[in-house]
This record gives sequence, C-alpha cells and structure tokens, in this order.
Amino acid sequence: MPVSNQTATLCLSQSEAPPVDLGQLLEQLATLETYLRPRAETNHQRNLIGQLAYLRRHVAAFSPEPPPTRRPKREGGSWQRTRLMVLARDNFACTHCGSVWLNHLEAHHIIPVSEGGANDLDNLTTLCHCCHNRLHGIIVTA
Repeated sequence: MPVSNQTATLCLSQSEAPPVDLGQLLEQLATLETYLRPRAETNHQRNLIGQLAYLRRHVAAFSPEPPPTRRPKREGGSWQRTRLMVLARDNFACTHCGSVWLNHLEAHHIIPVSEGGANDLDNLTTLCHCCHNRLHGIIVTA
C-alpha cells in the first residue's frame, strides 16, 4: 500500500477496543523501566529508558479510558519539614559516606513510596546526591 504525504493520526473511537489491555501494558512498561534503569551503561541506553518512561506516561492519551490515577501531591510544605527533620536527625550528614555538603543532601525513602513506603522518619535516611544516585543505579557522567 503506498504511503501518502499526509500525516496519519491515531484516534481510537469509543467503540474500538485497544489491541492489548492498557493496564497490563502500563504495568509491563513500568516493570521493564525499573529492570533496565540500573543496567543502563551508555547515554543511548539511558535515552531509550527515558523513551519507555515517556511512552508509559503518554499512552493514556490514545485511550478512551481515563488515565491511571496518580498518587496525590504532597501537602504544601509538609515534605520540606519532614526532609529537614530527617537531615537534622542524621546531623546533616550523608549516612553512607559522611558528606556534609548541605546543598547536596537528600532524604531517601528506604522502602520506596511506589512499594508502599511512607514519608515517616523511620522510613527516611539522609544521603548525599552522589550516594543517592549510586543507590538507585544512576550513573552520572560529566
């Protein structure tokens, strides 16, 4: 079939069902992204993982179904207070390497929120930016 010069657009009508279960597709994309992210070694691989994340976030735009619900946004200021309490508890130092560079300290969820972890002090620890990235398998290149 010849390709026309006009741009084709994908539009699913209400009566047309997607060829796959979108809920399962979104779960599989998230699982694949989680599996591959710590294994990415090159910029090209990291870009491909970013494209997976982009697809996962935007596939609902093609669906007549409502997009998946997201967790509610944090209340204004409460996360900053919790973060400061964690940093103060840990003496404003990274609990892995001992760094005290305040601008680069982060509160890390020991059990991720996506896996049911809470913003409780018992589930948070202070990490510097480098240790936090290393723990999540993120390789930062200059």
